[in-house]
Amino acid sequence: MLAGTLDNDTIAALKECAFAGLTPTQARMAKRLFNAEPQLVEATASRLENLGEHPAAIKLRRGDVATVAFAARLIPV
Repeated sequence: MLAGTLDNDTIAALKECAFAGLTPTQARMAKRLFNAEPQLVEATASRLENLGEHPAAIKLRRGDVATVAFAARLIPV
C-alpha cells in the first residue's frame, strides 16, 4: 500500500477521481465510509459479503479508496 507516502493534495485528487461518477447521495455515503463510521463500515462490509464480495469487504474495512467508491455505487440512485 501507499499509506503514508502520498501528500494531502494527491490523496484529495485520487478521492475526486474515484468519486467522479457518484450521485450526491452516493458521494455522501462514500465520505461517511472514509470517515470510518464503525457501524456504517461494518453494515456495508456485511452487505458486500452477502453479495459474495468477500475480498471487497476486507478492503472496505481497510479504507481502500476504490472499494469505498465501489461500495457507495451499490446505493440505488
